Amino acid sequence: MRIDVGALLEQESGIMDFAVDGKLDEFVTKGDSWRLPWSVHVEGTISNSDGILNMKGIITGAILLRCDRCLETFVWPLFIKLEEEFAHTAVSDGDVLNIYEGNYLDIDSIIYNDIVLEIPMKSLCTLECKGLCQKCGVNLNYQRCECERENADIRLAGLSNWFDKNGGER
Repeated sequence: MRIDVGALLEQESGIMDFAVDGKLDEFVTKGDSWRLPWSVHVEGTISNSDGILNMKGIITGAILLRCDRCLETFVWPLFIKLEEEFAHTAVSDGDVLNIYEGNYLDIDSIIYNDIVLEIPMKSLCTLECKGLCQKCGVNLNYQRCECERENADIRLAGLSNWFDKNGGER
């Protein structure tokens, strides 16, 4: 997505409103892939202060995630605050700025980065998600399984028959 800031750059200082919509490709980071099946909407203001452009706005849209408990795909709504600075050349005062060329701001990479930071560490379709049965794999959100429930910690499952084999009591 590109924003034309040519008219704003002709002024030493000024403010412009913007609104852009665009479709972003699927992206992969650290082995995970995410799809944005619908367009993303970005709107806000850009101010010019002697060639430094300050962008403030909101990113809205939705992303498809996979639940970490039941593995079902679900829609995660996006409502992300956007604050970025752009300069025509690198600034030496240590501030991290985005560099722009010509009269356009290309904001695709900024949007991708902000979306990745917004994705939760643990993705759950609902807070009440019951997940999958550990034995038969049935999605417990939709049906009950007939597996015998044990309260033992599954990390100790290898020891479950130890007492029987060694003549001890449980």
